[in-house]
Amino acid sequence: MGNLRQITRDGTQLLGAEFRTAGRPITRTLDLGGGRQIIRSYDYDQGGRLNHLDVKVGDRTFAGSTLSFEGLQRIKAQQLGVSNGKRSNVWSYDDRGRVRGMIALTNDPNAAARSSAARWPPIRGKLSRQLSKLAEPRISTSRARRARKS
Repeated sequence: MGNLRQITRDGTQLLGAEFRTAGRPITRTLDLGGGRQIIRSYDYDQGGRLNHLDVKVGDRTFAGSTLSFEGLQRIKAQQLGVSNGKRSNVWSYDDRGRVRGMIALTNDPNAAARSSAARWPPIRGKLSRQLSKLAEPRISTSRARRARKS
């Protein structure tokens, strides 16, 4: 399967794209008319993971994010565009690689996600559930009469 590099209508380019490899775009440009374009730029780390995406009209960034990894785990996603790069999502992991904590859209550039258990105590011990005795299944009267006759 190939990469879609161009879409035209009536001889005018609507979409243009450049690719690093199959399925890994470098840029995608959408022509809006009147000389305006939406340009999506992509960047990848040495392992081939997407680590940067931005969406611009002219010189203004409207959306995107920059991702940071520690080993194979995503630890930070800096939000671009409306937040002006000042907000981030931050993750932390336990020794087995499971998500231990997450902070969404923090303004603190040095924020460290902590375990959610430290903030919210488990509720499992506080639940009081009593098992009720299972009701005997009801037998219809016609079935009950047949059972008595036998």
